[in-house]
Amino acid sequence: MLKAKLIPAPLIEHHEREPLTIENRPQPSRFRSSRVVWRFLHFWLTLQGLRLTRRYSLETRAERLRQLFEDLGGLWVKVGQLLSLRADILDPVMCRELSRLQYRAIGFPPETARAIIEADLGKPLGAVFSEFEMAPLAAASICQVHKAVLRYRDIPVVVKVQRPEAGESFKRDMALVRWLINRLIGFGVTPHMRWRDFLWELEQIMLEELDYRYEAAHLRRMRASLRRHQVYVPKAYVDHCTPRILVMEFVPGVLMSDYISVSQHDPTRLMTWEKANNVNPEKVAKRLFCSTLRQLLEDNLFHADLHPGNILLLKNSRVALIDLGTVGTVEQEFLRTYRLSLSALVARDFARAADYTLHYAPEAPTNVLRLREDLIRCYRLWEAKTHLRNLDYHQKSLGSAGTESGQVLMAYKVPVNWALLKISRTMTTLDASLSYLMPSASYTRLFKTYLRQAQKRQMKGGIVNRAKDSLREMLGAADEYGALLSPAIRQQTLVLKSMGTRANRFVRVVYRYLTYLAGGSTIIVGWLGLYQSSLESFDDYMPRIVLEHAAHVPRIPDGWWLLLFLGGVLVTRMFRRLTREADQC
Repeated sequence: MLKAKLIPAPLIEHHEREPLTIENRPQPSRFRSSRVVWRFLHFWLTLQGLRLTRRYSLETRAERLRQLFEDLGGLWVKVGQLLSLRADILDPVMCRELSRLQYRAIGFPPETARAIIEADLGKPLGAVFSEFEMAPLAAASICQVHKAVLRYRDIPVVVKVQRPEAGESFKRDMALVRWLINRLIGFGVTPHMRWRDFLWELEQIMLEELDYRYEAAHLRRMRASLRRHQVYVPKAYVDHCTPRILVMEFVPGVLMSDYISVSQHDPTRLMTWEKANNVNPEKVAKRLFCSTLRQLLEDNLFHADLHPGNILLLKNSRVALIDLGTVGTVEQEFLRTYRLSLSALVARDFARAADYTLHYAPEAPTNVLRLREDLIRCYRLWEAKTHLRNLDYHQKSLGSAGTESGQVLMAYKVPVNWALLKISRTMTTLDASLSYLMPSASYTRLFKTYLRQAQKRQMKGGIVNRAKDSLREMLGAADEYGALLSPAIRQQTLVLKSMGTRANRFVRVVYRYLTYLAGGSTIIVGWLGLYQSSLESFDDYMPRIVLEHAAHVPRIPDGWWLLLFLGGVLVTRMFRRLTREADQC
């Protein structure tokens, strides 16, 4: 349990919070998909009306779309959050607005929560908890939270209970999203969006969000990992966890979202609280930043949703992380390249950083050298902005560098690696807290702070471990020089990669046009056969001018036109399948 010396005084008292609205929502109807389609159609028509009345703006469009996702709730909140990562495609206003997506705090009746708990645990509520607050503490998109006390240990806990309609609602919405994305893939709409990866990410989110046993496992792993970071993670009591129930330790900290709210409305009260609890905002910011980089670059196990509602402030500038429903990992090959690209940015070696960026891109364009030059300029401009004092924090953050480089890649129709988007989401959501804790932060300085701490950790490993690390670094350096660091080899690697991409694109175009040709020929053959058979059946009733025209139309032997038509259908389907396989390469 959390030590008493780390428990801070409350910043916002319980009676100061607005009570949750309780609604008894019915199970989603079978017409939900039609309702969702109508809501999006209504949104589009509303935008057209705003255009006609000259009241349209990017801010209005973004705000209305955010409200639409929040009203639909459930899976659509997750869809909006994933779309907010695509700063390479969507405008900054839209991405910033979608990143603020939060489910409206509406709870469901406590009696329903009690029935779910007793049904899943197979025991009366009093047999598990000595105390249970029926009034929910908080509500989210698919759950609500109650405070309780475990009977057999007398330990304060929080109990997350899934909404009774969440599973069915998610499945219906997922079926609609899957159908829409498959149509986009089938019609070849913006293939550089990598719709299959988007769909896979969404399905993984749904799988983990609807089964709290995943979050219990995440809590156990992250608790062991972050103990070395001096970052607290609540304990999960797995004996009482089911797919719809999560019981974990109650951590009496101050939400970062409350900290931000008070800093905006009552800064004097905030300064008094900081002094009483020995909280240094800059020290908290450095601890959060360095821990996040350590999770990413060393542990390869990171909290992927670090928005202010998931960060708790403790005494003595310590922090705790909660709500670990989304925990990320990436492939080791990508992680090595990403680590080197960050080091290159800090060292101001922008040519090397651009090469690494192109290396972990899924595809490279044909004009790769010009793209490389644009990326170098992009990184130079970002580095120059980090030294400006009066610039908005988000414009000089590390997330801003990823956003701007992503926009350059998208201008050349180069898809962005989804692993990079997951990391960018982590850093961007963390920015919302850092911008208040350390408004004048310099990312290059923060990264150098992390590097010094990482070197100290390596030095503490002892002579044998340092020798192993040195050998590993030597092998890594040899591999780096052989594969990437030599400028000539790097450029040739990228050129060869772009040549393979060019060949793949050529094959896709050939298959697509062959599909069109086969399909058109099949339609013509079918029309000729029907035209010929109609003339033979009704020649006594046909006008003379039609019969004279038919004499010049090529005739197909009886029965052969049907075979040709069926053969054309088979050939068209074959080329369509080959086109899809080429799109997946």
